[in-house]
This record gives sequence, structure tokens and C-alpha cells, in this order.
Amino acid sequence: MANFPQNPSADDTHQIGDKIWTWDGEKWFADYDALSPVFQAITAQGMVDTDAGSDFKLALDADILSVLNNPAANTIGNVTVTGDQSPVVGNTKTYSFNNDGTLQNNLVGTYTCTVPGSVVVLNTVEFTQIGTGKVLVEVNHPDATDAPVTAEMDINVVAVPTTIGLVTIDSDSGNFSPDQGDVVTYSYTVDGDAVDYVGVLSALGAGASVSGDTVTWTGSGQAEVRYDVTSATAADSPRHNTEIVNVAIKPNIGDITLSGNTSPVVGTTENYTAFYNGTATGVSSQWTADPALGATPDPIIPGGFDFSGSTVGATGDITVTYTSGSAWDSPKSESITVTVAAAPPPGIPITGDTSVDLTTATDVDNPDQYAYAISWSTTNQSWSVESDVFEWIPVFNHSGTTADCEITNSFAMFDGDETRPTTFDWKNTGTDVVRIRFNKDVFPSGTHNLEILVQETTGDKIGFNLTHDQDNVFTQCPAQVCLVPTWLTSTRAVNWKDHFLDIIINNETYNSFLRIFAIKVDNQIIRLNRPVQAGNSDAQIACFYFGPANYKVKCTFKNNGYDYDEELDVTATGYPPLITVTPRTAPASSTTYTVTVTNTGYGNKYVIDGVQQDSLTLTAGNTYIFDQSDSSNSGHPLKIYTDSSKSTEVTAGVTIGSNSTTFVPGSTGTYSYQCAAHANMGGDITVQ
Repeated sequence: MANFPQNPSADDTHQIGDKIWTWDGEKWFADYDALSPVFQAITAQGMVDTDAGSDFKLALDADILSVLNNPAANTIGNVTVTGDQSPVVGNTKTYSFNNDGTLQNNLVGTYTCTVPGSVVVLNTVEFTQIGTGKVLVEVNHPDATDAPVTAEMDINVVAVPTTIGLVTIDSDSGNFSPDQGDVVTYSYTVDGDAVDYVGVLSALGAGASVSGDTVTWTGSGQAEVRYDVTSATAADSPRHNTEIVNVAIKPNIGDITLSGNTSPVVGTTENYTAFYNGTATGVSSQWTADPALGATPDPIIPGGFDFSGSTVGATGDITVTYTSGSAWDSPKSESITVTVAAAPPPGIPITGDTSVDLTTATDVDNPDQYAYAISWSTTNQSWSVESDVFEWIPVFNHSGTTADCEITNSFAMFDGDETRPTTFDWKNTGTDVVRIRFNKDVFPSGTHNLEILVQETTGDKIGFNLTHDQDNVFTQCPAQVCLVPTWLTSTRAVNWKDHFLDIIINNETYNSFLRIFAIKVDNQIIRLNRPVQAGNSDAQIACFYFGPANYKVKCTFKNNGYDYDEELDVTATGYPPLITVTPRTAPASSTTYTVTVTNTGYGNKYVIDGVQQDSLTLTAGNTYIFDQSDSSNSGHPLKIYTDSSKSTEVTAGVTIGSNSTTFVPGSTGTYSYQCAAHANMGGDITVQ
């Protein structure tokens, strides 16, 4: 058709062929023969307006004119089919289509289906049998430039779904109140029509042990059993059900503890003991030995076995079996594996003092030696001394192991020889505490003065705490740098029994080297050494005891391939005399602090050895130089004051240089280093 004017006025006319069209303000009108091709084409688009006898009056509105004037925009576009892709056999489903073209009205879709047995009526499909195929649609429009457009959807016709339905649990005993120790078989049923269902049993509580559909109840109390049922075809899969089970307590034998010699000597008799912790009564025991051992049970003593007929090296089990008519876990057995050993040679007793009074020691540095010996010498011999109570023992970290530090000299940290060099060296490789335990009851409760002479050569700060087994930690002495031997001192009223002395290194590099010269309590040098030192030579040993305890002097030697031990119990009482000495005075030292000034955004601040406004702990009598040679100090002369507000300048012991300030504190107290020209640039000083 020819284009119509886009913006006509009322009563405007437009001729197409031999027909005159008239605009009435809303539509174009013209008379057409009903059989004319133009009328038939327009009729197909639904544009017939009135019937005028043998002729028809046609009307075109603005939207239709737009289509007529822009025939290139008349498209159906992409088409998609919508509807059920998994219909159930026997059902009738309705399908439709969507398109994204410019033509959205008067579209005609023609449907077909390739699923076997399907019946198509307009846009509905009846599915009469199970199978797969497609629903197809062909979309047409008389003005579409892309007609026809087709689309399809995959179809899978499925069977009518089954169900599992309600799951019911039952047991072979017909109830859900078994006794402890019962073995119960459970089952389940479903009321649905699914046939491919599978159930899995689980149980929770009362010591339940599940095997298939069977539960062994080893505990007691409330529990539950549950079946989880699944089906590949059921629409309601998975399904489950739970039943509460109340397991009644019942007497039992319980756990068995069996003990005895695992290395019985050929030709000897051994007695093995056992006990159970259950509640059963009327319990009887039976003892047996592995035939390979060649041991004979004692006919009178339960657990007794005679190894006279045994062979050296024979290995087997000694077993006890408990039975009881009232115990749910009867019978119950426990075994111990033993290996028959060779007979030892005749005893070789150790001779020496078994009762030692240390208060009578004549040498306070090395208490009297106590000699022990065996009657004859033998090869491959070694001596050792074991103590039941170790007091004043270095504990190298909180777990009591040496994994985190290296002890290079841990002996004889005592005596009054003030010229003796280091007595205890400790290199820190993974912890920051050296822990030492006090002797019990050595010092009465009350106020005591504790002093430690220490040196730490890397510059890390050293302090100490006094820690009780059950109390909180009490900080005893603030940490300070001890590049030279320095006495750390603290006085506190505490109960000293069962206390630990924790010497603390404040660092994070784990590279400290701590040297402890002496420890004093109330001016008495404290012995810090292993409680027993022993020299080993041939058939004798010399022992040194430094504190009360029970000891075992042991000699181990070999004879004809048999390892043989001889032991002698020794009891030491009292303490050797402690020594009173004059407190050691560390030599005066000189320390230089590098001072710089930094602007923090809140004003200028002094930085001491890289630490902003560091709080310093100084020792009275030592020399401290504040080096201000760095150019950042210009205009910021450092002086010493009694407090941070600079109320009083300290001049005694202070020397002001061109680029430095030297401070030799004459007494303990608190001070402050500050800029003479500006406020709040410095930090605190504590003199000890």
C-alpha cells in the first residue's frame, strides 16, 4: 500500500488507485468491494470497520498506519515455547509461545508434537504413553517480514510417580526398652507404593554400636534409632522416622586392669593381679598362660605362675577372664604380654651410708662426700643416683624441658667466693623465662629481701617474678638493661613455700644470653645446683648431697648377657650451712643514649635510641650521656628535671655540653628529661 500522510487534518483526502480515503480526525475511511485484493489483505489484519451493503468501509488508525508506513519493522523475532517439559503420562498439557519481534498481536501459532502417542488439539497436547520427543510451533503473521518462525521444546513423558509414604520402625523384641548390653535387631516398613526403596539404620546415645540393622547397647539412658529411606522413583524421597529408646542400666564387669612383671625370670614364681571397675556381683576369675611361655598356674593363688619350666626368651600372654551371671558384658578378658628373662647372677650388694645428716657437713662449698661401692668390679658398669624430690633445680621453661634453651654451665651456683666467674649460663633460643624452684620450708613466711646478680650481654632487659603454685604472679622487680653484672632487688612479704623464681627476659628475638652470678635471700647466698652430684669410677661412686630427699644409688652392669641392677635407698636430712656474704657491688658503668627529634603531628618529641619518649631506668652512681649531635636537636636543648612539668631543674650530677647532656644520678628517685625550650617532648626517668 502507498504511504498515508503522517499528520493529516480533518477532512483531508488521500487517493490510492481509484479510491479516495478521507481523514475524520481519528481514522482514514474508504469504500471497497468485498472481493477486492486490497480489502482481503486489510481484512486479514482486522481493519474492517463497517459493513455498507455490497461494499465495505475500511478504517485505518494511527498504529496501523505506522506499520503500513514502516513495513521493514514488521517482524515476529525469536520464538520460545513455554509449558511442562516433564508431563506425566495420561495428562493433557497446554503450551504457548513468546516472541521478541515488533509484531505482538494477531500472531498465529500452529503446534505439532513428535512424542509417540501424543494427540494435538490447537495448543494442547494429550500424552498417552511414556516417551521423549518435542513440542513444535510455527508462528505466522501476514505483515511479518520473517514469517514463518519456528521453535521447539524437548519433552520427556514420565510415569506416574510412586511414594515411600510413612516409615514405621519396629524391633525384634517388640519394644524400645532394652537392657544395657542387649543386641537388638530393628526393621522398618513403608505404606507407599514405591518398590525400590532402601533404608539405613543409625543410632545415637547409650553407647550404641550399629551393624546393619542391629544395635548393641553398651551404655544406658535415653537414646534413639532412626531409619533414613530413599527411592530413585518416589516423589517424596528421602523419608525418615525416629524412635526413642530407653536403655535400662545393668550390672557389668567394666574395664579390667592387669599388672605384673612383664620380664619374669626363668625358674621363679610371679604373682599377677587384676581388678575390674564394674558393678556386677558373683564374679569369678580364671587365669591362663600362653602355652609358649611354659608357665604353670598356681593351684591355690589366683594369678600365680611358676616359670621353672620356661625357656629364656619365650614370649606369650598372661590372661585373666571374668565371668558373672548378672553382667551384660560377661565373659570379659584382659591380657599382658611377658617375655621370660634369664636368671641373674648372685646379688652384689651396694655398701655405703643410707642415712645422711647434711647439717653436720664440714665443707659448706662441697658437703661431705659419701662413698658407695660394690664388692667387686665388672665390665660395662655404670652408676646413677635418682632422687624422689628435686629441689632448687633449674627448670628451663614452663614445660620443664630443655628444648627451648641451651644450658652451658648449670652446676654449683653457690658458695661465697665473690671472685668466681659465671656459675649459670643460659642461652635463649625459644623461650623468655628461666624458672628455678625454691626449697620447701627453707625460708619462713614474712618479709624477705631477694637479690639476683645477673648480666645479659645483648642488651635485652631482665626482670623477675615470684610465682606460687596456686597464687597469681606477683611482679617482683621491673625489667632493666644489665649489660654489666647488676643486682636486681625486691622486698616482699609472702609465703615462700612452693614458690618459683621466674627470671624474665623482655625480648622477641630469642637470642639472649643470660648469666646468673648469684642469688641471695636476706643476704644469704642460695645454692642452686642439682641435688646430687656423683663421680663415677669402676666399682665405686662418690655422692654429694645438697638438700633433704630420698635417693636411690643404683649400679647397673652386665654379666653373661644379663642386665643387672643393684639399688640402695638413701635418706638425706637437713641442709648444709648457708653462707652470709657482703652484697656484691657492680662496677659503675657509662651508657650513651642517642637522641633525635621527630615531629609526630602533635608536636616535636624526643626519640631515645629509636624509641619515642622512652621511659628510662637508671642505676644510681652510673654515668648516662644523652648525645644530641644529630641536627634534628637544633633548638631543643635537653635538661633533667624533677618532673615532666619542669617545676625544678636538676643540676647536681648534670653536665651540659655543646651537643650532649651528662647525668650521674647520686640517689634513687624519679626524674624527667625534657626540652628546656618546649613542653612535653621527653619522658620519665627512674633511678634505682
